[in-house]
Amino acid sequence: TSSDRSGKSSPSFSAALLGVVWTFLTGGVLLALFFLVFTIRFRKNRIVKMSSPNLNIVTLLGSALTYTSAYLFGIQEQSLPSGDSVEKLIQVRLCLLCVGTSLVFGPVLGKSWRLYKVFTQRVPDKRVIIKDLQLLAMVAVLVLADAVLLLTWVFSDPVQCFRSLSVSLRATEKGMTCSVSRVQSCASLYSDLWLVLILGFKSILLLYGTYLAGLTDNVSSPPVNQSLTLIVGVNLVFLAASTVCLVHRFFRAWHNLLFGFTSGGIFVCTTTINCFIFVPQLKQWKAFEEESQNVSHMAKYFTSPSRSCRSVYSEEQLYQLIGEKNSMKQLLTEKNAVIESLQEQVSSAKEKLMRLMSGESGYDPHAP
Repeated sequence: TSSDRSGKSSPSFSAALLGVVWTFLTGGVLLALFFLVFTIRFRKNRIVKMSSPNLNIVTLLGSALTYTSAYLFGIQEQSLPSGDSVEKLIQVRLCLLCVGTSLVFGPVLGKSWRLYKVFTQRVPDKRVIIKDLQLLAMVAVLVLADAVLLLTWVFSDPVQCFRSLSVSLRATEKGMTCSVSRVQSCASLYSDLWLVLILGFKSILLLYGTYLAGLTDNVSSPPVNQSLTLIVGVNLVFLAASTVCLVHRFFRAWHNLLFGFTSGGIFVCTTTINCFIFVPQLKQWKAFEEESQNVSHMAKYFTSPSRSCRSVYSEEQLYQLIGEKNSMKQLLTEKNAVIESLQEQVSSAKEKLMRLMSGESGYDPHAP
């Protein structure tokens, strides 16, 4: 007698793991949808306006792309009918994750850069006005850079999949046993180089964001200042990316483990960033619902509040006015230092003059 056994090198994902991961991802999508509805519904609210709702919507769009890529990591290559479908799936996963990351971090990075530029302006007569449209253009440049890099990879060095079959025969007392296994591997010729370029580009942006977060940490409070969002988000991304790389390097055959860490890392990073951006708004929007609020209530979000502000001012004007006052305070501090130095010089000259006068009064010209 003989028995045939057919096996695959890549077993199916655990149904329980798929259920848990996709449940969490669905929860993240619903939470992002709730944040989107809140932003659109209360975009005229002062606290929501100060957090740049247009940029926040772009962040939510990027979150949708990263969540989608996490869903796609749950689709196994062996379940697809042809090799072309597998190659397209891998490319779509990477493109969605890459562009989604830029859309998530780009607006947060842009807002921190605007805060830094406004509050470090030292010339009172020169106004610094950075509108949301300029920051959206910066985000578009990041996405364009991603598109150029990804398209260059896809067309110059496309992903190719190879399948190989191995058959082994073993003789037993009951007969012959045949074992058939199928191995599928997908990669491009210079995949490591392309991954280094993409990860290097993202790492430079994230490190620059961390630098800006350190410079603007004490300027204002959330949701205006999102330094904490940047710091936490960057640390989570580096931790998740390092963990996934290690798992892929040493436990490549453990498909459930690799899928869990990859999709789980995407979920944790994306959801945490969204919560850091929108939860402060949810906690404070009610206090700003009344248009008759006084300026002192809003002043706690800035280190240099201006009592001449009114709720009719736009978000850019608020940044501009507070930046100008901050610059004037810096100049005033410098002038005070100069005045103190002059006072010390006057005091020193006065002491020398008093000593000279006392010496002349004690001098007797008729003394022998």
